[in-house]
Amino acid sequence: MKTPVIVNSCGAFPEVVEESGGGFIDNNRSEIIDAKNNLAENPALRDELGNKGYNRIIGVGPFRFILLPIAPFFQIIAQKTRS
Repeated sequence: MKTPVIVNSCGAFPEVVEESGGGFIDNNRSEIIDAKNNLAENPALRDELGNKGYNRIIGVGPFRFILLPIAPFFQIIAQKTRS
């Protein structure tokens, strides 16, 4: 599962999202809503951003060993939030 992200503009995550092109960076609540709606209405964009983020993270050695083992956990959470 390759999922785009919506991150807050604080902290280190915006830098990763900017480098990868794997999602949206929000500065306020309305930007979160706009990004969510944009992703919900545009499957091609979801796929594109999800692939970009995945390719960026999987290419960084330590993340491969940290994130891949816990990926199923996040898939379960995503499925439960969609129910």
